[in-house]
Amino acid sequence: EKHGVKMGALKTTLRALLIFLKGAARKHLSQAFVQEDLVRFGLSEEAAGGVAKKWHAHFLLLSRSIADQTLSVNKLVDMDWRFGVSSSSSELQQVGRTFLELRLQVDKGGGRTEATTMQLSLPQFYEFIQEMEKAKASMEFLS
Repeated sequence: EKHGVKMGALKTTLRALLIFLKGAARKHLSQAFVQEDLVRFGLSEEAAGGVAKKWHAHFLLLSRSIADQTLSVNKLVDMDWRFGVSSSSSELQQVGRTFLELRLQVDKGGGRTEATTMQLSLPQFYEFIQEMEKAKASMEFLS
């Protein structure tokens, strides 16, 4: 208030800026896109350019921080799996099909865990494995 800015308006503006920057980090926006979006939100060209330059300089650190926060909350604690073959079904085409059942135990933070069960066909399982390999490569790149 000493500089003619109300505290409530400043808090709201900073909160909106943080939400914007977190979203930009998750979507891996370039410096040019960040600057363009900030100008659309009403920042001057000069202010948006300054924020975008800082964004570019600290992008890798921001990405690592977001990944660390996500992984510390949704950490995989345990996993069980089993293969099966459908022996009966109301649909004749489903009989004899192989499947994989995954049970994932995930740490939700605050001492809470959650069990999630998935039943995947073999093509879905291979696609799941491929996505996990991509995630692993991304995490190794960030660390």
